[in-house]
Amino acid sequence: MNGPKKCKHSGCSCMAQGKDDYCSQWCKDARKVTELTCQCRHPECQAAPLKA
Repeated sequence: MNGPKKCKHSGCSCMAQGKDDYCSQWCKDARKVTELTCQCRHPECQAAPLKA
């Protein structure tokens, strides 16, 4: 299964592509950081509301 799947970073709303588990290097580097908002700068995350 190599289709789109949700990025594994807990604060991210983006989809990861191919074999990647993360949508960007930012999310991969921040995988152990808890964030209220994602900083990957993709449109999906910039428009997403804060997660509780």
